[in-house]
Amino acid sequence: NVKQLELIAGRRLALCLLIARFFAVSSLVASPHRFERRAGRLDDVGLISRRLAACRLCAFAAPSYLAARGTPQHPDELVGHDTVNLQYQSSGQPFRWPFRVGNRTIEVVPQPGIVADVSDAVVAALVAGGGIGVTATFLAAPSVARGDLVPVLADYAVDHHDITAVWPESRATNPAVRAFLDWLAGVFSDQIADGLIGRRRRA
Repeated sequence: NVKQLELIAGRRLALCLLIARFFAVSSLVASPHRFERRAGRLDDVGLISRRLAACRLCAFAAPSYLAARGTPQHPDELVGHDTVNLQYQSSGQPFRWPFRVGNRTIEVVPQPGIVADVSDAVVAALVAGGGIGVTATFLAAPSVARGDLVPVLADYAVDHHDITAVWPESRATNPAVRAFLDWLAGVFSDQIADGLIGRRRRA
C-alpha cells in the first residue's frame, strides 16, 4: 500500500522493511502460447531468444524526497541518504548498485531502509518517498512520465545485461510472434532511449 509506505518513509523509522512476493514460474516449453521478457543470461533449452534492448540501470527518487533531503551529484554522496534496494529471491543477496564513473564501473552496496525481492515493489517504495533506489529505466519510465519519480545520477547510468524475449521453438515461424517481437522492440527502444536518462559520463 503506497499510503502506508509514505507514512513509514515520513517517520524515518530505524528499521528495515522487507517486501516479499512469492510466485510460481511456469515452463514456457510446456506452454507453447506463452511469451516471456527476461533480463540477463538465457540458459533454457528448447527456447528461441531475441535481444530487445540493453537493460539500463539508473537511480531514481520521488521529487518530494529530493526536495526534503537534497539531490546527490556523485555516487559518493549517497552516504546518509535513505535507500530502497532489491534482494535477489534465489540467493537472498542484496543488489549491488553499478555506476559508470569515468572509464570504469564501480559498485555501491547501500544500507537500505526498505528491501524488496521484486522490482515492482522497489519502484512502488520509491514513488512513496522511501528514498533513492536503482532500477531498470524501462520499469521506472511510467512513473517518470507521471512525475512520480525523477532520475538521480543519470550521468552515471549503466547498461547492464540485455532485455531478451524468449519463446518456444514450436512458435518460431509464427508471423504473429514476429510482428509482436517487432512491436516489443520498439516499445523498449522508446522507453530506454526517450531522453529521460542521460548518456554523458562524468569522471
